[in-house]
Amino acid sequence: MSGEQPESRGATARGEVQRVELSRRAQSAARRAAESKATIPHFYVGRRIEFEGPRGSGWPGAVLAAVAAALTDHPGLNAGYRDGSVERYSRVNLGLTLETQEGAQVPTVFDADQLTPAEIEARIETLGVAAAEGSLTAADFAGSTFTVTILGEGADTLAPIIAPGHCGHIGVGRARPATQANGDPSPTAIVSDLTLACDQRAVRPNMAAAFMERAVELLADRAGTGS
Repeated sequence: MSGEQPESRGATARGEVQRVELSRRAQSAARRAAESKATIPHFYVGRRIEFEGPRGSGWPGAVLAAVAAALTDHPGLNAGYRDGSVERYSRVNLGLTLETQEGAQVPTVFDADQLTPAEIEARIETLGVAAAEGSLTAADFAGSTFTVTILGEGADTLAPIIAPGHCGHIGVGRARPATQANGDPSPTAIVSDLTLACDQRAVRPNMAAAFMERAVELLADRAGTGS
């Protein structure tokens, strides 16, 4: 969204209408979202992860590290569909959704499979500051091979949209206390729901399920140990 004041268009049957102009970046994102849903046949698979221990500030780094490692084990999802063929990418470059005043931006964490969770966390912090300042460059958005969106609060699940040129996008719901058998929140166990969107032209359901199995296994280990 832009920082400009909304333009009032007077009262209608819907009440007073205000028109808010999107920034150029937000307009571009809207066009890409429309292109994605119009041209990519989506299907979704989901898993719930549960692990012991509090969710610390390193949660996003743990998520991206687990996803990157799972992609190295299942390279069929580190790919994109193009003109009747599937292109597999040699680098694991994760696009990470960041919310800003101008809307969502998706800069790239390059070679995430070669980084530790702590190194990824530092990269996320740097990108977040640049996004807030509006200083991200075209190079920061180039070369992503898979997208990750992490919700901090407000919703348990997210069914994401696949970026053109990718065949997968994982949405991670808020991490929250697990519920005990008596209905009370657990003092130690944390749960989060993961939803994977796949391009059905490039990914088969069994491939998606195997990737999710590995991603959940890796994330539970990293989140539970904090490493």
